Amino acid sequence: MKKTLKHICSLLLVVLSTSASSAVLYIGKDRPASVKFPANYVANRSYPLVLFLHGYGSSGDETVMYLEADLQQAASSFISIVPEGTRDAEGRQHWNTVLPQQKGSVDDSAYLQGLVSEVKGRWNIDSKRVYVVGISNGGFMAYRLACDTDGVFAGIVSIAGSMFANTSLCQTKTPISVLQIHGTKDEIVPFVSQTSGNLGAFESAQTWAQRNGCQTPEEKLLARDLMLQPFIPGIVLANGAYTAPSGPFIINDEGQRETDEILWSSCAAGTRVGLWRVNGASHVPDYSGKNLLGQALEFLQGSR
Repeated sequence: MKKTLKHICSLLLVVLSTSASSAVLYIGKDRPASVKFPANYVANRSYPLVLFLHGYGSSGDETVMYLEADLQQAASSFISIVPEGTRDAEGRQHWNTVLPQQKGSVDDSAYLQGLVSEVKGRWNIDSKRVYVVGISNGGFMAYRLACDTDGVFAGIVSIAGSMFANTSLCQTKTPISVLQIHGTKDEIVPFVSQTSGNLGAFESAQTWAQRNGCQTPEEKLLARDLMLQPFIPGIVLANGAYTAPSGPFIINDEGQRETDEILWSSCAAGTRVGLWRVNGASHVPDYSGKNLLGQALEFLQGSR
């Protein structure tokens, strides 16, 4: 039955891919999520899987656009899941990252794990290359998924997110690669934590380096060029939400390397842990044209 279902889905993908750059299907029943396939999808090939998690007040489509994920998917051929969080009292989509899980609250961890399981059951996924990429609130959720599962994910990327401070709630035993990407002038989730509930950027990465048994980190100053501009022009923070720019704007990119790398080595099971410290970057800098996602996935996949 499973083989028959996979065959039907594969035929559907062939039809869809003839008229689009990539095929999109939906899973998740009462909470649908889109599954996107590369245009050159081949049923008998094993693909990496990437789960994208949007930030608070954002959406899956906005996240895909912000990370230029469609371009990267065409270049490196992976299957992706793009889900949506639930809405809070003010109507803003978000992920429930709170641990321990409160009775009666939305269990986004179970929901997202279910999506991954469904995709792995229906399509040919390389179980050793399943990743999470989360932005802000989605970055917090990426850490929770890493802690709630054991051996499901090979690596996570947290962009402007953070690890919760009570690390005793982290249950996973299997080493996992972690990349934290964070702006030094982040006004929403500060680079150095201002609350007792979550760790700062360095401490978030360091926690996983310790869990993975890594060696002392090496710091490489101005190692990467990730940022086009320190913020997206025209985007205004209003009550926790962002609005898109209304018109054209001038980009002043000198192509200089602004990002420091802090890399932990000799980690268990060949994993890697890193912090990319983006000097001068705000909570939502402009990374367009810099292949941020491609560089991040290359970092994670270099660990296997």
